[in-house]
Amino acid sequence: MKKSTKGVLAAGAAAVLLLGGAGSLAYWTSGDTVTGTGIDAGTLKLEPADADAPCTGWTFADGTAYAATDKVVPGDVLSKTCTYTLTVTGKHLSGTISASTPTFADGSGPALVADLHPTVAVRDTTDGGDLATFTKDQDGHRLSVVVSVPFDAASSNNSQGLSATLDSITVTASQNHS
Repeated sequence: MKKSTKGVLAAGAAAVLLLGGAGSLAYWTSGDTVTGTGIDAGTLKLEPADADAPCTGWTFADGTAYAATDKVVPGDVLSKTCTYTLTVTGKHLSGTISASTPTFADGSGPALVADLHPTVAVRDTTDGGDLATFTKDQDGHRLSVVVSVPFDAASSNNSQGLSATLDSITVTASQNHS
C-alpha cells in the first residue's frame, strides 16, 4: 500500500472516531462564577446572670431563709429565684422559654405531695411581665425564674410528719424560625 493511501485511510479513521466513535462534537457553552461568602451562625444561650450565685436560697413568704431542719406547716409558701441572661443573636431568631413541670422524687410522702402545689414563673426583669416567647430584640435581657411551693392551708392531718423532695426543674430556651 502506498504512503498516500495509508495517510488517507488514517485521516478517515480519525474523522470517524471524532464524529461518532470515541469523541463527540463540541457545542458552544458560556458560564460565570458565583462568588462564595463567609457564613456566621447566631447564638441562643440562657446563662446564669451571676455565675457565683445564680439562685437565691429557698425562703419563706416573709423573706426568712428556709433551712433543711425547718418544718413547714399548712399556709407556708417556699420560693426560690434564679436569674439568667438571655443571649439571642441571629437575623430571624425567636423562640420560647419553658420550665419543666415540677415533680416530686420517689419516696416522697403521698399525702404531703397532695398538699404541695409547686409552680414556676418566668419573668422578663428587663421589660417586666411574664416571658413565654422572645425575639432577637431581647438579646441581653435578664430573666427571673421563680419556683414557688405553697402548702395548702386546707390540708388534712394526713400530711403531718411526712417528707417530700422536689425534683430539679429545667428551664429551656428553644429556637423558632421567624
